[in-house]
Amino acid sequence: MAAVPGVASLVPLMHAMYGPAGIIVLPDGSRLFAGSDRGDFEEGLPQGSPESSLAFCVLIQEAVQELHEALAGGGRSFDFDTPDLRMSTLLASDSDLGHAFSDAWALLREEVDGVVDVTQSPGLLSHPAETVPAQHRMQHAITAQREAAAARRLDVLMLALPRTDPRRHAWLEAGDYAQIAGRWLASHPSERLGLVCSCSEFSEMLVSYLGVDSPAASSPGVLGASFSGYSGGRQRFVVDAGGWEVERVQMPGDGWRDAHDYIASTVFDLVSLAGITGTMEPRGIFSMAVPAEVLAAALAEDGSRRSRPGAVPDYCFTVDGRRMLYDVKRIAFCPSRYWPTVAVASSRGGPLEHRASLVRAEYEAAAAALDARTAAWYIRTGTAAPVGAPTAVDILASFPPVRGLVFGSTACGGSREVGILLAQAASSSAQRQWRSLGARSMLDARSFMISTLRSQVGFAAAVAHARLRLSRLELIGGSGRTAGRYASAARAFISPTAFEQARGGALGAGGGRVGFAGGGLF
Repeated sequence: MAAVPGVASLVPLMHAMYGPAGIIVLPDGSRLFAGSDRGDFEEGLPQGSPESSLAFCVLIQEAVQELHEALAGGGRSFDFDTPDLRMSTLLASDSDLGHAFSDAWALLREEVDGVVDVTQSPGLLSHPAETVPAQHRMQHAITAQREAAAARRLDVLMLALPRTDPRRHAWLEAGDYAQIAGRWLASHPSERLGLVCSCSEFSEMLVSYLGVDSPAASSPGVLGASFSGYSGGRQRFVVDAGGWEVERVQMPGDGWRDAHDYIASTVFDLVSLAGITGTMEPRGIFSMAVPAEVLAAALAEDGSRRSRPGAVPDYCFTVDGRRMLYDVKRIAFCPSRYWPTVAVASSRGGPLEHRASLVRAEYEAAAAALDARTAAWYIRTGTAAPVGAPTAVDILASFPPVRGLVFGSTACGGSREVGILLAQAASSSAQRQWRSLGARSMLDARSFMISTLRSQVGFAAAVAHARLRLSRLELIGGSGRTAGRYASAARAFISPTAFEQARGGALGAGGGRVGFAGGGLF
């Protein structure tokens, strides 16, 4: 450093800041004790300090010059005038470095040889070492090509597994379009963000993401145990090592509903906090077409039926000035959901998108059923339908098609609409808060927010699935009568209709339940 005139004056400052206390350098560059044979400090400057880059640039020049002379005997080693051939002289120099570089490049090319380039463009490793082109961030480009080749090899191995193998579906679901599958794995536990779970729940979340056997389902006394349930006419089932069987069949308790409601409430809270206004279970959208008595008849007085007809969605959000309807769905690992066809079972996020594509037709059928029930009610009561009143089908058609927010059971990924809604929420929140957060721009804040939202929603889907599995497995091994008694849903001692009549609901003096919007019961 002292030999370079432009920076020699900085040497005393560097010694004073980072050098040993026993060495004192005077302003002219000489030492206070010139007769001392002690050298300078060996550690060098602290990495990342402002002076370290300067010292590196000064010192590397001498090292490169020495290397240049050693490789080619004073000749040129790198052809910088011809960037695409700059390695040719080095490789032809018969030096140890040239041979080492050539061997290493050949090994790298073997890693990607014969593997389809998923980036759809020729990578650096597609060229021989002598003609590798110059490119910005070459190390990043080479690493990306190697990782793409490794992912492609693993993809081939996974797709070769049987269609009934959960590992195959977990691999495909991990590439969901919503990009929420496994995002929680890279997040730290946080009570503030809701990323907290028990050890047993985390174990089930992890094994489900990988599609491997469940520790809880594989435990002694549980694996292979017979239990009661209902699915496809069958009533007796056996616990498998993955725990998938106890999730897909109907069993006592509200496990399915609890998992659904936990995910639905998490998504609604996050989107609402982002500044998107909406209503959960908007029960008033059909109040102009269907009498409140008809909608109330959809509820059983004992509470054994669902709390809303199938035509009422989970959310109604106002997005970009339009009222949008959303419905949350969970799919269990079973043939009808995960491998109904070869195309669905072999595509990235196929089961999720397949289930989401069915939501629109289901709501149209449910709206038509409400119209039929309404017409029968008018005939039974001998009253005439209001002139010009719309039908439930007409009201549903006035909205954009219902979006399906579908969540899986293997890697717990999400459908495309989940990703779109989270992106809209992140944009809304970033537009409002990026200055108060101290972000450099709205785009920086949006990038952080969408990453956080994906982690939170992905965690909610994974922990809801883990809790469903564990709650079902707790019923295995005990008396069926006892298990049914402890797992059965609590019988409602106050019916919804009686509550609304007494408290002034839609059947009393107006108003309605939580999430009520407009006239009518729902």
